[in-house]
Amino acid sequence: ASPRICAVFSSPLASSDLSAFVSVADAPQVSVETESDQACIEGVAHGGRYDIKLRAGIKSSDGEELGKDVDLNVYVPDRAPFVGFANTAYVMPAGLGGGLPITSVNADTAEIMIYRIGDRSIATAVRDGIFQGSLSEYDAEDIADRVGEEVWTGEVDLARGETNSITTTAIPVADTLGQIEAGAYVIASRVKGEESEEYWQDMATQWFIVTDLGITTIAGDDGLHAFVRSLETAQPIAQTTVR
Repeated sequence: ASPRICAVFSSPLASSDLSAFVSVADAPQVSVETESDQACIEGVAHGGRYDIKLRAGIKSSDGEELGKDVDLNVYVPDRAPFVGFANTAYVMPAGLGGGLPITSVNADTAEIMIYRIGDRSIATAVRDGIFQGSLSEYDAEDIADRVGEEVWTGEVDLARGETNSITTTAIPVADTLGQIEAGAYVIASRVKGEESEEYWQDMATQWFIVTDLGITTIAGDDGLHAFVRSLETAQPIAQTTVR
């Protein structure tokens, strides 16, 4: 998201401040940071081309000096197409419409896979470390085969903003699945046409819970109080078993 250009030297650098030795034409907003054997220019932008001058006299930690000016012409490419989720807990009230937000960069279409974890299988998913973790292709197939089921797969058109900027699209889960059963779900996504380099490589993943039960707890001197209300109406739900 924040690109930089790094010039790598043959030996570690003596000084941590090379601002007097590094200049970038027509880019007064950049800064120079020194890291061991490299000088990194920060504040550059994707899609930009930069003329950089490293001036003679830059010293290494063992006393050697750069013998002459070095001119570099560097192009910073556009960001690679990307989709992702906030990857935090997300509760979708049962009975209401709505969507899950997915962020993207330089992507037009996302491939989407949605899985449901059965109530009896949630404990197994937690025990095996699957629940609330990121999914690879292997993990997704494992969920479908062992602890849940694939409820939808397809494509979603993504909002497209300016090149290299982050945009957000609401995935219409309620419209896609129709009547959604209460339970735990996980959605996995990747840019259309993007093949995973590895079968085990994580995909963009978002876990979400579909329920109408909203639980609030308050601890007091007389113990723990639990309040269960409908997420749709905010009214108390009687005869609810709380464990």
